[in-house]
Amino acid sequence: MIIGTYQNAGRYIEYITLLINANGTMTFQVRYRNPNNQTSFLTADFTYNMVLDAAGIAKFTLAMAPVGNANVIRSYVVALTDYFDGSNFKIVYIVAGAPSGATVGGFLNQTTPSSFFYGVMIQ
Repeated sequence: MIIGTYQNAGRYIEYITLLINANGTMTFQVRYRNPNNQTSFLTADFTYNMVLDAAGIAKFTLAMAPVGNANVIRSYVVALTDYFDGSNFKIVYIVAGAPSGATVGGFLNQTTPSSFFYGVMIQ
């Protein structure tokens, strides 16, 4: 996914990681590449407050204004960051083909059931 043409840079996303932090926040980390330097990987961290109710429904709200690389790319990833900031997600374990021994977790959008994402959980 190309995230924009910031000064014609054409940066693109390599992958996204969700880091659940001990302090009740979640870091939405975007690793992206600058095609002008193929060995250069950059990360942009967006920090969200996370409230989890007894039913396993998570609500995320942006905890602070993006800084550093997150500030650089924020206008190009608005759809992604708004998706987290404006949705409630049921957090579940998913039965899916995954690497042997891996645990797969899913985030199921509670407003739009056809909208979800999942991935291998790592401790």
